[in-house]
Amino acid sequence: MRPVRRETLAVLVAEEIRRDIIHGAFKRGEKLPPENELARILGVGRPTVREALRILEGEGWVQFRFGGGAYVAKDGKSPEGNLTHFRKEEMLELLRYEILELEEEGKEIPPGVWEDLERLQETNALETIERFYTFLTNLKQRKDYPYHEPSDWEGIQRERPKEPTKASLRVDPKTLRDRLEGAWLGRCIGCTLGKPVEGWSKEDIEAYLKATDAYPLSDYFVYAPEKIEEGRHPFHPSAVEATRGNISCVPRDDDIDYTILNLRVIEENGFDFTPEDV
Repeated sequence: MRPVRRETLAVLVAEEIRRDIIHGAFKRGEKLPPENELARILGVGRPTVREALRILEGEGWVQFRFGGGAYVAKDGKSPEGNLTHFRKEEMLELLRYEILELEEEGKEIPPGVWEDLERLQETNALETIERFYTFLTNLKQRKDYPYHEPSDWEGIQRERPKEPTKASLRVDPKTLRDRLEGAWLGRCIGCTLGKPVEGWSKEDIEAYLKATDAYPLSDYFVYAPEKIEEGRHPFHPSAVEATRGNISCVPRDDDIDYTILNLRVIEENGFDFTPEDV
């Protein structure tokens, strides 16, 4: 395995967090997950996460509060109309997804918008691409859109039923057992399959699969760290136990731990458990 410089890895981690901010996963003023949680999600160490956050702070994306962690900046950089940290190809891909999401959200998509996007292939002017992005983010809601989907807490509370509701469950015990077993095995398989590349970008995964003659993926990942291109996301230290030929059991994973923990809480306290029980 070629050594990966921490500076390079920190830049990649900063790019992942920056992309989440631009996509709206983290809103202005919102607190970011703790460093140890980000490290787990991205498959890196806390020092790398800390360095990545400092990079984002220097760029104006993140602010630190004394004793309170890292927050998305309320001013300065903004998810809307700011693509300066992306390559042109990434910008256009982001815009394609943005249009698709806006269509799903019931926005008024004007005729010819896809043609306008294709014409952006011919320009290298960042200002033109950003103007198009800003235009998209300001589209109005269609009047005939049948759904009202607030994202603020007060709006969600207004839309929910006044009385608590319970889902009706009408399946026989055998069917219920089959469903639960299928869901459990599916979670175990999914966690094992994805564990080696947790935190990787789509581009990193595709490059690794092609380098190991496994693209498109039809089995578990092989463990060949020497095939990882320089500058790409490295394997997590625990990745080997979830790769083809090295799996002796389902590796421990937080998403599996949570399921077992939930079951244990219900077994010990019943369905009326409290936060203190957890």
